[in-house]
Amino acid sequence: MASGTGQLDELISTTFNKVKPVLADQITNENPLLAALNSKSRVTVDGGLQIVRPVLYAFNDTVGSYNGYDLIDTTPQDGFGNAVYDWKQYAGSVTIDGRTEKLNEGSPRIIAILQAKIEQLRLSIEEDLNTMLWGNGSGNSSKDFSGIQAIVSDTTDLAGFDVDADATFWKSTVTDGLDLTTLDGVKDLNHMSNTLRLAKSKPDFEFTDQEGYEAYEALALPNLRFNDTNLAKLGFETVAHKTAEVLFEDDVPANKWYMINSKFLEFVQKDNCWMDMLPFQQPVNQDAKTALVISMGQLVTDVRRAHGRFDNVVSA
Repeated sequence: MASGTGQLDELISTTFNKVKPVLADQITNENPLLAALNSKSRVTVDGGLQIVRPVLYAFNDTVGSYNGYDLIDTTPQDGFGNAVYDWKQYAGSVTIDGRTEKLNEGSPRIIAILQAKIEQLRLSIEEDLNTMLWGNGSGNSSKDFSGIQAIVSDTTDLAGFDVDADATFWKSTVTDGLDLTTLDGVKDLNHMSNTLRLAKSKPDFEFTDQEGYEAYEALALPNLRFNDTNLAKLGFETVAHKTAEVLFEDDVPANKWYMINSKFLEFVQKDNCWMDMLPFQQPVNQDAKTALVISMGQLVTDVRRAHGRFDNVVSA
């Protein structure tokens, strides 16, 4: 039987492993972008050295009508490539000092202390990960996950494709200017949504800042639908634009409006490394111990042109 320190380490690890599924679920459902993807089963698990998704960039030219003995085109077809994403690492830590450990050893209070530390970790991950997923992937010397700003773009390279050389299929639609003080703004939103229609699929989530959301809400109020969806049940305020859910999010860059097609956006978690607690370690010169909680994941798209963005949104 483990004693003293060993018992506490085992207790902490056991406690964390018991709450790990709930912890991961809370982190997902408290993040508006991840909650939206999760509602469409687009938070997934994968393995391998890299995340690889096939990309169709040209049609099969052999198709067509024929008559009788006409020759049918059997030319070998290309038109496929792979979007390749590197895994990104993510971590936090749980630390307990020797004084707290000794004073609470064998006491039920230690459970409350552990729960508080795990809750602190959860809230911190929610806040930091949400900010990261709305970034451009360049943070922390490009160690951050690819964010929406990197994916919904017409100027940045992504996933092994050159945005200039592969412009016909590897660019998002980006429009400068959206005036939400007149009904012309709604017409522009409609046009963007229709433009992004792809294979009978079109944007199902739209994100903007609070000012943009409230301007759209006021502009379209007479005909506005308030969606009763899973996101609404999770506490996110949503309204409808066509068949899409519109949400506002503090981490969306100011004065922008994003249209996201969840069919072509995926948050991938590493199959053997998501919210895993490593063994506690104690420095030789400190009366404390720390366990790292590590993860690997990435935000990916396989059809960049399915998403769009407005810049310079006028809301007042």
